Amino acid sequence: MGKLRKVLSRKPTVLSAKRRKHLNTLRTKRERPQSIFESPNSDKTANEGTIPRTEVTADVCDEVAADYWDGLGVDEHLPNLCFSNASNETSSQCMNISGRRVVSVVHFIKAIQELGNHRCASPHGGFFELQTERRVGFWSEYTFKCNGCAENRKVTTDPVAEPTPLTEKTALGVNDAAVWGFMSIGSGHSHLEEAMSVMEIPAMSKGSFLRREESIGKLWKVALLKEMTEAGEQEKRLAEAAGDFCEDGSTPWITVVVDGGWSHRSHGHRYSANSANMIADKADRLITDDTSNLAEAIMSLVAKFSGGKQINRCQKGSYEHRCQGAGLHFQLGPEWHVKASKAVTCTSPAATLKKYTQRRFEMKRQTMSRKRRLFEESGHRERRYGNHAASNSAPHYGPSCQKPDMSAAVLSANTERQLQDLQVDDSKRASIEEETRGQASSPEWHEQRRLRLTASNFYAVCTRKDSTPCDALVKRLLQPKGFTTAATEHGKQHESVALQLYATEKETVVQPCGLFIDLKHGFLAATPDGLVGTDRIVEVKCPLKYKEHEPLEAARNFSEKKQRDGAPVLSRSHSYFYQVQGQLHITGRIICDFVVYTTKGIHVQEIRRDDAFWRAKMEPFLLRFYKDCILPEIVDSRLARSMDVRRPEWNRLAIEAKEKTKNGEAPKAKRAKYKKD
Repeated sequence: MGKLRKVLSRKPTVLSAKRRKHLNTLRTKRERPQSIFESPNSDKTANEGTIPRTEVTADVCDEVAADYWDGLGVDEHLPNLCFSNASNETSSQCMNISGRRVVSVVHFIKAIQELGNHRCASPHGGFFELQTERRVGFWSEYTFKCNGCAENRKVTTDPVAEPTPLTEKTALGVNDAAVWGFMSIGSGHSHLEEAMSVMEIPAMSKGSFLRREESIGKLWKVALLKEMTEAGEQEKRLAEAAGDFCEDGSTPWITVVVDGGWSHRSHGHRYSANSANMIADKADRLITDDTSNLAEAIMSLVAKFSGGKQINRCQKGSYEHRCQGAGLHFQLGPEWHVKASKAVTCTSPAATLKKYTQRRFEMKRQTMSRKRRLFEESGHRERRYGNHAASNSAPHYGPSCQKPDMSAAVLSANTERQLQDLQVDDSKRASIEEETRGQASSPEWHEQRRLRLTASNFYAVCTRKDSTPCDALVKRLLQPKGFTTAATEHGKQHESVALQLYATEKETVVQPCGLFIDLKHGFLAATPDGLVGTDRIVEVKCPLKYKEHEPLEAARNFSEKKQRDGAPVLSRSHSYFYQVQGQLHITGRIICDFVVYTTKGIHVQEIRRDDAFWRAKMEPFLLRFYKDCILPEIVDSRLARSMDVRRPEWNRLAIEAKEKTKNGEAPKAKRAKYKKD
């Protein structure tokens, strides 16, 4: 051991010129730039044809050590040495970054490639080490530092820098896009945070979410107002083209669909909310024909955006912002994301969003096409409605819960007051008739007939049995369902054509008319299709079932069976006869030209007013049913309180008698037959 110490203490011999030249050659060898993710101690086979800097260092050490021992005259071999500049500090910093991140793939790859192209100014080379991560929601900025030349580089996960106000951006950043998407599906920060936590992605704070929600809502509002303005201008042009002007002759009017209170209706209420939702009825751009109730369509979108009634969105305008998003969806359809994003950023959105909206649009188009085809092949099926109030347990809570009825005295006083309000004199009757000449396209027409019994329903009231509960008919009259059938659409489309053919055939002029109210009983009303002269009305029927038949043949189908071989005579038991007699009595006219239209022409039958039929078969039943069944429901609605409609005594007794007849306890009662005078 002492001998070895003496050997080590000797000075090494001077290197020869050949050996020094060899060592200088090794020192000048340079390695290619390494990837930032490549370890300094990586194996040589990982990069073919290159000499890592650490291996060059090891070779130099081996050569120096060999010369040292050779100079001492000692034959000794040292093991290969490997040196690394990796610091423990960098490793500890990398360990603090965990989870997953949302990155823009193309942007991130380009940034990494630029790091790989770095040429270190240090003679010994260097590589990038991760220093810090700065995170703003889903957006991250990573700082790298070269351990050779100390140059800093920054890499971001998304090209849109954060934090930047949304109004100054030319594209939606990842944070804005996340808030936009979660608002579109009716979710908020809590849902976003939970979903991202499961995916191990750090989420933005609640305050950041709310600020971005407010910014997006304001931009949605601007885009929606622009769309509504354009749609209103289009609606105005359509009204002017159709000649729909107010009394001043210069102001165009349009028809709107009104939903009287979504919150009340969803609990079975009677449409009596203080506010209403109005949607224009003509402009194809403003509405779409996806549902028979347009008001329902927009409110379903509002429910989707706001999360229904489960979450309180009233604070800081959140509900308002989501209503504006629902309006954009309603205006622009499935592609609203693309159009709204383009309007906000003035740039076209990414291809992924475009493909999604196109796919959704195509799915919707195929669904509507399939439904339309099935409807045409199978025909219209009557829609069945259940007890909506009962299904939602409304009798037990909410504004539709069961409550006591009015006292008999209060109910009687209110019904008398209601009857007086419906009564009209000659001047008011004429004024209402003139104001409602647009008929179904006139808002006033809908308002005036809402609480009245009209001629189209006279047959259902007059021919019903006393033993039939009045509940269903009262509900159908006071709360009609907003849907149409193929037959009614066919009639609307061809009614004007039939009137033109009638005017040509009879060489007369058909005057348009509105709603006529009975002078004696103000709760009865009728709307003929036209007026001729001073004593004649016109009623047009366009039966879809017989649209390809000859007009004479089609008219015979409404006659008595024993009379179907001769000239058509409208059956006195047919619903059309009750409607015509009601129109003649209420308008005070004598003759009705009953027109049956098919694609091959028209047939005209003259029907005269039958006062005896009115007095015996119609008037008493109409008065009794309205005053005993409909009027109490208007004054003190039970349907709005999730209760059964009131049944008058004559209805209850008849039902009880029917039940006894079924059980064999009493003979079956017969209704007196009507004999014409």
